[in-house]
Amino acid sequence: MARQKFIRLKFGVGKLCFTIYWECLNKKGNNNFKKQKLLLTPVLKLLKPYPVVVLGDREFHSIKLGEWLNKTGVKFELRQKKSTFIKESGQDYEALKDLEIKPGMTCFIKEMHCTKKHKIGQFNLGVTWKRKYRDKEAKEPWYYWLQ
Repeated sequence: MARQKFIRLKFGVGKLCFTIYWECLNKKGNNNFKKQKLLLTPVLKLLKPYPVVVLGDREFHSIKLGEWLNKTGVKFELRQKKSTFIKESGQDYEALKDLEIKPGMTCFIKEMHCTKKHKIGQFNLGVTWKRKYRDKEAKEPWYYWLQ
């Protein structure tokens, strides 16, 4: 049985979360920035009177999306792939997977440029790697772009 991929946008209030839009995707891989912007624009217009934070999993890892959300005044937290490159002030670009993060660690790095290709910045990076708990351990850290 083939797995169906879909995208859904949710609206959260307190501890409740409601799906306000969903779409089946008939393709492999992530959507591009153009498609993400097309999906988010009407929802952001609808929610304009309210404080909004866009939380995105790796489907929404586009740094162009982060730049666009930042320009439109929308707060965001977008999970990134470990292969994404960053550049701190005065240093060379390095892949997120090369940061020296160990289980149980959390860190926050301010104002860095993102990706060698687009050289977009400046964003903040949050990194967390859950510690081992009850014999369960996360295989790798999670990386998040924040404005």
